[in-house]
Amino acid sequence: MPAMKANGHDVSMNVFVADTGRRAGQFMVSMGSPDRAALGALLDDRTQPWFAEVMSDLEGTREIVLGQALRCESYYSAPQ
Repeated sequence: MPAMKANGHDVSMNVFVADTGRRAGQFMVSMGSPDRAALGALLDDRTQPWFAEVMSDLEGTREIVLGQALRCESYYSAPQ
């Protein structure tokens, strides 16, 4: 997240691990922003060198199993 903010992206990121079912042991990464343009700009930056550097810090092989885009609405967000 610091690299994203340092490159001008004000987004949130959540990481989940499935405990059961056919996706058990797999990770799900969710990025969000109240501004669609801000999220789109981050997605565009996935090909930038700074983004590749962040991803290279993750160990092991990364393979996208399922890719999807959702439009969600938050009814409450706890202060951090």
